[in-house]
Amino acid sequence: MEKSFDETLHLATIAKFNVDGRDVGGYILRREVGSSLLQQQRWQIVFVFESEGFHPWDIEEQMETAQMQVESALKEFPKGETITFHFSTFAGDLAQQQQLSALVGNASEDTQKLIVTSEQARVQQLAREGNRKIVRLRIYCTYTVGNQSHFSGDKDIVEKFLASLENSLDKFLKTISGNLGEYSNKEFWAMLLSAYREGFGRYERLLSKMGLPIKALTADEVWKILWERFNRTEPITIPQLLLITQSGLKELFSSQLDAKVLLTRDGGVPEAHTSYIKVRGAYVAPLIFMDKPDGWQSSHAQLCYLWEALSRDAVRDTECFCQLSYGDAQQSKLKLEFTTKQASYAAAKAEESGNIDVGSELVRQEVIEAQAAILEGGQPIYAATVFLIHRPSLKELNEACLEFSSYFTRPAWVARDDRTAWIIWRQTLPVVLDHLLKHAGLFDKRTLYLTTEVAGVIPLVKPHPCDAEGVEFLTEEGGFPIHLDLFSKQRHVGIFATTRSGKSVLLSGIFIHALVRVIPVVAVDYPKPDGTSSFEVFTKLVGGSYFDITKEKSNLLEIPDLRNFSPSQRKERLSNFRGFLLIALVTMIVGANKRKELPVSVEVIESILKLALSKFFQDDSIINRYERAFVEGISSHAWQNIPTLSDFILFCRAESLNLSQIGTQSEQALEFIELRLASWVQSPGLGESISQPSTFRSDSQLLVFALTNLGDDNEAAVIALSVYLAALRRAFASETSLVVVDEAPVLFQFDSISNLIGRLFATGAGAGMKVVLTGQDPDTIKSSKAGEQIFQNMSTKMVGRIQNSAVGSFEKIFGYPRELISKNASESFFPKREGIYSQWLLDNNGKFTFCRYYPPLILLALVASNPDEQIARAKVLNLYPHDQLKAIAEFSQLLKLSIQSGTSIKQVVDEYISRF
Repeated sequence: MEKSFDETLHLATIAKFNVDGRDVGGYILRREVGSSLLQQQRWQIVFVFESEGFHPWDIEEQMETAQMQVESALKEFPKGETITFHFSTFAGDLAQQQQLSALVGNASEDTQKLIVTSEQARVQQLAREGNRKIVRLRIYCTYTVGNQSHFSGDKDIVEKFLASLENSLDKFLKTISGNLGEYSNKEFWAMLLSAYREGFGRYERLLSKMGLPIKALTADEVWKILWERFNRTEPITIPQLLLITQSGLKELFSSQLDAKVLLTRDGGVPEAHTSYIKVRGAYVAPLIFMDKPDGWQSSHAQLCYLWEALSRDAVRDTECFCQLSYGDAQQSKLKLEFTTKQASYAAAKAEESGNIDVGSELVRQEVIEAQAAILEGGQPIYAATVFLIHRPSLKELNEACLEFSSYFTRPAWVARDDRTAWIIWRQTLPVVLDHLLKHAGLFDKRTLYLTTEVAGVIPLVKPHPCDAEGVEFLTEEGGFPIHLDLFSKQRHVGIFATTRSGKSVLLSGIFIHALVRVIPVVAVDYPKPDGTSSFEVFTKLVGGSYFDITKEKSNLLEIPDLRNFSPSQRKERLSNFRGFLLIALVTMIVGANKRKELPVSVEVIESILKLALSKFFQDDSIINRYERAFVEGISSHAWQNIPTLSDFILFCRAESLNLSQIGTQSEQALEFIELRLASWVQSPGLGESISQPSTFRSDSQLLVFALTNLGDDNEAAVIALSVYLAALRRAFASETSLVVVDEAPVLFQFDSISNLIGRLFATGAGAGMKVVLTGQDPDTIKSSKAGEQIFQNMSTKMVGRIQNSAVGSFEKIFGYPRELISKNASESFFPKREGIYSQWLLDNNGKFTFCRYYPPLILLALVASNPDEQIARAKVLNLYPHDQLKAIAEFSQLLKLSIQSGTSIKQVVDEYISRF
């Protein structure tokens, strides 16, 4: 009598182990074995782990260590059990769409909403085209009741104990009545605890010894995995759950129907065919290895062997299973000896006839090497590797199978199994008590490997994630989403790339993600020599404020508005701000570069200024004037009376500092300080700008200051410092903030600028500041006074396209392997027109990932800064004077057409206007 599909599954129930403070799930499997007269029950518990695997961009030394760890751990593989590695890569975007939808609701400006909506559309397109993929690696480990390899001790006692456990287990499962109940079957409970402590614990140690980062999955997670093999919907509640604790057992039921029946009730029973299966609305075909690989040149090549095929752009909706089971070492030795004799005999016969049998000699040599490996401790392991390809139609399935097969060359060729597809697909399910690629009486397609070589056919490699959310990149290999979180996590970032590499577009994307998370952004922009900036139009259209500091007044002595903080927080933040203010004042007094002709030492000047600042900010009248100015606002009379540099000068006198007796040097220092500061106050232009109340609001969520028209060294340094202080005022006034600084190479020659940014990197985290520093290469920063301090606190780096001449700098300063960073200097690393993405090397605490940034098209339209792009954008904006969002949306499509077709934006826009 033919069985129904659910009867071919061996799931008895889902287990939940709440033991030793852990929450671990698993499948309890049961199967009838033996003849009808001597039928017995076979019981097995399957534990499931999720792993990040090995990172594909790890260097050779790391991969060599990983390969050795895998080899060593597999020697401890338990006999009679299986361990199955399940790699999957499916196109998808559900989680990211949910995150972006939440961010749209947070956006305060329509333009911000439009950009995030545009990002949603881009993500959806990437998933639809198969470029954005969810990559997972899961590991299924079995514990079989009655397998003596889990126990030690007297054989007869062990066998009797195991027999009693099997009998107890059988009786227990037959007592399930469908009602919530508690049981105290001690033998059954003891067996499950033993399975957990001996089985689960053993596998956890074994996988950790492999060097794999792992996480044991819960009962809900293992049920979800099983549910998703048959359905596209969210999983129902676990129908039957067996809860195992340190005190007993409990059954939990949410349905009277068997879980195996419910698995296929919504999605339908899979359709079985000899060459394919139809399940979840898709057609699925298995492919298997027809022969072993011929070895690898390095550990990296061995571990990445399958990844090289699975990570290709065309590979999507594909799974790879590799099931390992213990091989018989003695049988393997006998087989190798027999093969050696055969090869030797063939070679001898060939020699007798005056020929050389090259094939036999090669086989003989390989066998000798295998024998040597076994003698050195290598163990034989059966490996069954299966690829499952999913496609919406049979035509697409056939094409995908042919293309995937072409990725493997002989001797290790891969072919589609078009005779036993249904059997193989069913064996990949974690609730089937069959060996993969082995079917009694039909076939055994497993391949015998040694522990030294089997790692090459296990899918152990996948990109490691960075953060759970943030700005999204897709890995160059595999299309795996990588997120960089500069918002909820504390980190400082360096972004390095030459011009036209997509740096400004990436920065703008970071700005938007901060703004829709209600995190204020302050940025210091260094426009091009012609005065154009990538951020001016963008800033204004997203609701921010863009200031050319040379056209505004920026009160150097204005402090952050700290009214929303507690007294202790106000004290800490004001003290921190005073440290930055001190740097600016010292620069104004002693100059941008050290002067040998100073009448007094810089140390004395700094000491007096520290004392003066302390007195100044403790003065009641000064405090009162600040408070009134903040209450009444920027256009008020109180604002015009806010303390300025003129007020501070009065505190730089002996009587104000309560210095009744001072030495000659201190007296000279006081006179020099007052003279220098007074000269700034009385000088037109810059001095006037920094000595009067500020003329701009600094409470915008996005505040961008432009550094333009820098004069001599002293003025350039002071202008820059006043800009940084203005930016810091906004940053200190917020719980958390994003501070973005353009490298501006000309400025890092000034010690004061370098010191200020170094202090920002070193202490900014205490005030919730996340700093982003951009530049073309690290040389200028490294050679500056605070270069070491900056780089020591820069945990994350993004490196785009760089010049060939900069390769050595990245190698020397950051310790990047030349073979890695040289890729960034190649012509192929420029942004890609056809895909509209830029390319980056992400270095997160030494973990390297090559990835791509796919900007939202609306963002690209706002940041486009070439003169012809700016003119074209202005023309389109003029067409829609009352609907700027419509104009930007239209321009984004025109820009996309121009980029991908290679047609000038002027021509594209002119043609659009002619049809308007």
